[in-house]
Amino acid sequence: MGGIPTCIASLEVLAHLNLSFNHLSCGISPRHEFTEKLLVLDLSFNDLSGPLPSKIAAATEKSGLVLLDLSHNQFSGKIPLRITELKSLQALFLSHNLLITGAIPASIGNLTYLQVIDLSHNSLSGSIPLDIDNRGVFSVAKSRN
Repeated sequence: MGGIPTCIASLEVLAHLNLSFNHLSCGISPRHEFTEKLLVLDLSFNDLSGPLPSKIAAATEKSGLVLLDLSHNQFSGKIPLRITELKSLQALFLSHNLLITGAIPASIGNLTYLQVIDLSHNSLSGSIPLDIDNRGVFSVAKSRN
């Protein structure tokens, strides 16, 4: 129980952070900006709430998050456009939240390495950008939106 300590983001060599199934609550502080060394961030199956963080990790053209799993929480609001700047992202899981405002950002199509995306069980509007479908993304889930 409790939140995520902000000091955890200052761990400069942290590559994998899995805090899933920990009953974490509160939101994610804007001060939680992980370095480009972080490859995997899994905060799924907690009670995290509030808006999705606008910037969760630093990214460069060749490094940064490969997997981001914020599914099965209580995040609300829009999908931040900054998530679409995580160029190395291969898997994005935002399912089972309260994302109720706005459309799926068309700029998600800019995630050229994306192989899996799950936005299901939210209340998002719009459709998955066509360039994702045409690229052969292995799994696209948008049901119940």
